[in-house]
Amino acid sequence: MNKKPVLKIVGFALLIIGLGLTVFGVYDYITALLDKLAPKYFWCAGLGLPILGLGLGFAFFASKTQPPKQTDEQEQNDENSAD
Repeated sequence: MNKKPVLKIVGFALLIIGLGLTVFGVYDYITALLDKLAPKYFWCAGLGLPILGLGLGFAFFASKTQPPKQTDEQEQNDENSAD
């Protein structure tokens, strides 16, 4: 069974969740600093960044393509053309 489509879906889902948490956490931190209050949801950025990294890793791994295999006939043609 090919697991790449599942990894691609899970990767992009984690990517979206991680990005949302990170943006929300950083937004809360900046607005709290401007209002001179303590940030309440800054932990979302701390949770979102590793999830974002996992999502990027899964999506990258799932979207990588394998190089085509070289057949025996192609290898023989390469050897003959080198002479």
